[in-house]
Amino acid sequence: MAKEGECRIAIILVPGFSHLGLALVTEPLFVANWLARVSLFRWTTLSADGLAVPTSSGISLPVDQPLLPATPFDIALVVSSFDPRRAALDQRLLHW
Repeated sequence: MAKEGECRIAIILVPGFSHLGLALVTEPLFVANWLARVSLFRWTTLSADGLAVPTSSGISLPVDQPLLPATPFDIALVVSSFDPRRAALDQRLLHW
């Protein structure tokens, strides 16, 4: 549950996503929270089916939850890598 004033961010990981891309999203948010000494940002990692997602280097990363229609977020970011067009064809992502 998000706290008052906290920005809720959905980070959607698609197969073949870049681990570096994920770090470039989450580390500045973490540092902002750390410097502010309050939780300004809360992020949740998601995948189309809720299962672990393979990175571009072949390492599978677990996610927090599947794409759920009723989950409210202020911002949604899709982290991809070398083949974003393939990810854009996923009907589960498009429907969400």
